Amino acid sequence: MKNDSLEVNDPLLLANLKTDIVHPGDYHSDLTTFGVVKPVPGNYAEVSVPFDGRIIRSNVKLGQKIAAGTPLFELFSPDYLESARTFLEAKREKEIKEINYMRKKDLFGSEIISRKEYEEARLEYDLADKEFEKNLELLKIYNQNTDNVDISRPFSVVSPIAGEIVRHEIMTGQFLRTDADPVITVVSLDRVRIVANVKERDLYTIGPDDGVEIITESLPDRPLKGNIIYISDIMNEQTRSVEVFVECDNPDKILKPGMFVTVNFRHALKDVFVIPSEAVYQDNEMCYLFLQTGEKTFSKREVSVKSVGNGLLLVRSGLEEGNIIVTDGGIYLR
Repeated sequence: MKNDSLEVNDPLLLANLKTDIVHPGDYHSDLTTFGVVKPVPGNYAEVSVPFDGRIIRSNVKLGQKIAAGTPLFELFSPDYLESARTFLEAKREKEIKEINYMRKKDLFGSEIISRKEYEEARLEYDLADKEFEKNLELLKIYNQNTDNVDISRPFSVVSPIAGEIVRHEIMTGQFLRTDADPVITVVSLDRVRIVANVKERDLYTIGPDDGVEIITESLPDRPLKGNIIYISDIMNEQTRSVEVFVECDNPDKILKPGMFVTVNFRHALKDVFVIPSEAVYQDNEMCYLFLQTGEKTFSKREVSVKSVGNGLLLVRSGLEEGNIIVTDGGIYLR
């Protein structure tokens, strides 16, 4: 850019110019946007059935608070009974093979049987143990108590998380398939996530350590404090914005999933130049201000700035510490 220099000899004009020496300092910028409340992943569970079967009992009701592992409903399922029977058979087979292996081990140690017989017993036990572990893990996936499997009892569907029953569509006698929609939803709202959208032009004004305040339309006088957990690296091409993920405690359940909220980010800026907006002018090509380079001389300087509110601008580039800028009256130098 061309830095035009000019000399001012008019005492009246000089008297109307106000100047200031710029120094870097700390500043807090505020950005306000909107966000949507969502459950924290891991605090939300939609419960369906892992086996085809008929519901024979419901153990919970809508709005009930439950702990993780609470039985939700019982299901009569031939498929489950077959899985339980296979597990019990594998368990019994393992016990038999283990007894035989330990006996053969003692006999081999006493040189009563051959190594071949001992190795065969050990292999049989290893295979039985692997089969048992496979069936054990399968039942654990279904959150079943593997120490008390009984084929005379129905399959008990339990909650994978602690929380509150917010959806309950169970009917005794109802037949459900594995591809059916979830019939129970459990959610914990003690802590929630807010997904805020920040425009491309504002990305410079937020950071991972920013303070965050969440405000609801229904209770604007009760803001909640949050913290940024992630700033997305993906830009939405349509909205030219990125998602900023915020989490906050929600002890009184003020925030509900799906609710729109106002999100205020407070960004701490270190060693930056913040100047009055009156000091900066704009033409078709650039933003600029005037530097005082001598007692009566001034020059135009191109700057890159960002509004931080309250009539102030953050200078991204174009200034150095100790520069003297015209803060008022620069219009007479244009």
